[in-house]
Order: sequence, then C-alpha cells, then structure tokens
Amino acid sequence: VFFGAEFTVQYALHKKEKVEPNEYAEPAIYQELQRLESKRGQLIDEKRILDTLQSHTDKDEEERKKQEEKKSGS
Repeated sequence: VFFGAEFTVQYALHKKEKVEPNEYAEPAIYQELQRLESKRGQLIDEKRILDTLQSHTDKDEEERKKQEEKKSGS
C-alpha cells in the first residue's frame, strides 16, 4: 500500500503534476503523537507500580535490619 502511494507521488512529481491530499487526509505525525502519548501513559503506570514495589522492598529491608539488630543486641 505504502509503496504504491509513494510510487504515485514520485510519478506525479516526475510529470510535474501537483499532488494534493483530499479533505480526509491527515498528516502521519498526528497518529505518531497519539501512539507516543498512549505509550507515555503506559510508562507512567509502570513507573508507579515499580515505585510501589521498591517502597515495599525498602520497608522489608529496614524491618529485616531491625530484626537482626535486635537479635545481635540480645
């Protein structure tokens, strides 16, 4: 599909014809921006999950150190 479209554009340019999109055409950049925004949302969610897991891991490590200090101090 894209090869055909590109060929058509290049052929028209070779023939010195003007190539204009129709009223439904939309620059591909809008689709790419939408895809990136969606990916950004996913990354924010994943970071939130990782931060929560790290927080729990840090708390568990602190608790383990306190337990070891109590055992060694007794």
